[in-house]
Amino acid sequence: RVGRRFCSRVCGRRMARALVWLAVSPVLSHCSLLDGLTFLSEGVTRSGDAFTKEPFETWAVLECEECDMIGSAWTTKRINYTYVQGPPGAHELLPPPIGLRSAVPLGGVGAGSFELRGDGSVAEVTIINQSPAGAAKMTSMDGLLVGLRDAASGVAKLFRTHSPPGSALPAAALADSLRYRGAYPVSEWDMADEKLPAGLKPRLTALSRFRVGDAPRSSAPSVAFVLEVANTGDEPREVSLFLTLPLGVVENYARPSSNRSVVAAADPAECLARCQDVAETCAAWEFEAATSQCALMPNVPLGVYRRGSWSGVRGLWQSEPDCLTLDWPSPPGGPAAGNASLCTGAPGGEGVAFATARSVEELFSAFAATGALSGVDKRGAFGAVAVSATIPPRSSANISAALSWYFPDRDYMGQNIGNFYATQYASSAAVGRDLLASLDRSVADIRCFHG
Repeated sequence: RVGRRFCSRVCGRRMARALVWLAVSPVLSHCSLLDGLTFLSEGVTRSGDAFTKEPFETWAVLECEECDMIGSAWTTKRINYTYVQGPPGAHELLPPPIGLRSAVPLGGVGAGSFELRGDGSVAEVTIINQSPAGAAKMTSMDGLLVGLRDAASGVAKLFRTHSPPGSALPAAALADSLRYRGAYPVSEWDMADEKLPAGLKPRLTALSRFRVGDAPRSSAPSVAFVLEVANTGDEPREVSLFLTLPLGVVENYARPSSNRSVVAAADPAECLARCQDVAETCAAWEFEAATSQCALMPNVPLGVYRRGSWSGVRGLWQSEPDCLTLDWPSPPGGPAAGNASLCTGAPGGEGVAFATARSVEELFSAFAATGALSGVDKRGAFGAVAVSATIPPRSSANISAALSWYFPDRDYMGQNIGNFYATQYASSAAVGRDLLASLDRSVADIRCFHG
């Protein structure tokens, strides 16, 4: 307790001394990551909550949620509001918990972002240079999953209360409830679940770098995910963090183009494989669920929202001891040319495992079985990392990983104006490593920003 009170008082250089990286594990030690940060509101989402969307019209100009045009300025006068369905027979719509309709945008300033909502779902994705003057934003990114596994009990859980539409994730993987809090640039979730061991209390923190008056430092295109686990028991516990990278296959996102050839495919992963089979003529692909048609394109058209469509850019995975990277070698230049990475803070990759697969369900199933992953197929559809650490009795520890991206050719009405972050970094792996290596300083910056 004395240590936690000390952490809540330190700031700036003193904070950097208070947080210490262990030399042999990806664990940020000594005190709670952002102990003392004040959140003005919070909301609890439960797995039994039933959500519905109701249209809302106004005379004011709003930002579209499902943007289906390129360069459309993202304006609309009609949106769908999320509500909680009232008790059976009551015919009552209730306001949803905090974090359901919107959440803190995560990502560097001017570098693209996404929202990780109170129920663990992902929305408002703009990390691949989406903007009102270019490609439409991705309405969702259902393949982004964060989870944990306790080795002693074998219990594996996701920081999600509801399964994504059409997902084959097991119901047992979902959390009973998540308590969400947010204050820019931080989001935080406390998980409660009756299947978790009594002595295990997990908290997930997601944060971006932000330092007042320092644009270069604040523009890093990355998000750190930190799993803080309190072990209140008398025995050591081995706990693992699970994080996916889903940009290989994006749901409800089309890439309109007249320059395409059509082949048959059973699912989006097979459509991606068809594109990879003809790499010399295919740069992007699109799968239409209603017709099972797979469109292969020699260029990379800008994307728009379209329900029932999946699309992506032909890419290859590369694995290093501390990072897994999806590289999109699309035609030179263009807003979708670049890469995205999952990185860890583990020296030499100790306690770290990477894998790729046709689906996130396959990746989570492997993680839930053993707490580890194996097998990087460079042509896989989805990637994931598992990071393990042992927590001493009656103490807590933080297990960290970063999701980072690097798409240097930002467009504006067809013109390549570039991204500022491209002057600071040369790849997504470089961004992820930098974020994790200086996570203590980033925490200090955030705490000082909030006073």
